[in-house]
Amino acid sequence: MDYDKWLQRFTSRVERIVYRLTLLFVVLLFLVQAVLLNDYLRPYLNYTDRFEGRALLEDLQKVIAENVEGVKINGFEEPAVLLELIPPPGEIPPDLTVIVNGKPHALLGEEKLYLPVSPGDLLEVEGYVYGSNPAVIRIAEVYGELQAPQKGREIITFGEKELVAWIIP
Repeated sequence: MDYDKWLQRFTSRVERIVYRLTLLFVVLLFLVQAVLLNDYLRPYLNYTDRFEGRALLEDLQKVIAENVEGVKINGFEEPAVLLELIPPPGEIPPDLTVIVNGKPHALLGEEKLYLPVSPGDLLEVEGYVYGSNPAVIRIAEVYGELQAPQKGREIITFGEKELVAWIIP
């Protein structure tokens, strides 16, 4: 028996098997990573997403709302904010949406926007400002006994997502 030929055949077979297994695992790796990009399938394939908690910001809002639930925050009037849009001079009025707690709530236009609020609410604005000059959003009035936001606060925006106010009683 010629051991050199036998060894050569054996190693070439093992090499082919190892090469095919490696190729198979690389293809499986790419497939699994592609499936993990799907938000609906990821919780079934990944334990981390199943046991992951809520975002910290949501917890902070809930804590603030629970701490003032027993206190009568609107002794005289309902807590609300009046927002005013000051468009760039001489340009097309911007398309801006007011977002309350991550959800679109209202369009900000030429008229002032009366917005009822609750403790812990986050008010943001996002949209599109035409031209090269920014739009200004001013808090025209604050109703109720709120520490924040302050009346007269202005936010300058080019349409990116900007924080307008965090409602603090």
